[in-house]
Parts: sequence; C-alpha cells; structure tokens
Amino acid sequence: MCAPPLAVSDEDRKELERLSRSVSEPVRVVRQARALLLAAAGTANEETARRVGVAPNTVRAWRRGFAGGGIGWLGTVAGGGGGGGGRGGGAGRRRG
Repeated sequence: MCAPPLAVSDEDRKELERLSRSVSEPVRVVRQARALLLAAAGTANEETARRVGVAPNTVRAWRRGFAGGGIGWLGTVAGGGGGGGGRGGGAGRRRG
C-alpha cells in the first residue's frame, strides 16, 4: 500500500526546494529535503528511497519526523526526530 502524499505547506515546500538544491547544507539535510518533496508529490516510499539512496524505512522515518516536527526537524539523529540537534547544530550527528 502506498502512503498518501505528505502534507507540506507552501512555505515549507519553498524551504525544502531551497535545501534540496543546497551545496552548503549537510548531505543528510539535502537528502531529507529531496525525499520529502518526492513524498509530497505522492511518490511511493520505495521509489523515493531508490532515488535518494536510502532504505525505504528511512524514508518512512523521515516522513514521520517531518509530520511531527516540521521543517525544523530536518537533520536530526537517524532522521526519526530523536536526539534533536536540528539543522545547523552538530549535536544531532552520530559519532563513531
């Protein structure tokens, strides 16, 4: 069963589009932004995962994280929303 398109406001969509083209944001944030834009367009999780180079479960976690935390959630630990370093802070990165 395909997930429904992800609900994204016009403002968040513009920010996701900006992040998806960024060369200065962390790769994780760029991938998340690309995946979320595909999810908003109704692309299946498996196809989204293939296009951005991650596992389908990662896409599912990113969708849940964004749905619960909005644009500020991007870049958090494991993409699931826990450990929240958020964008721009190094605290959300895994070590080791």
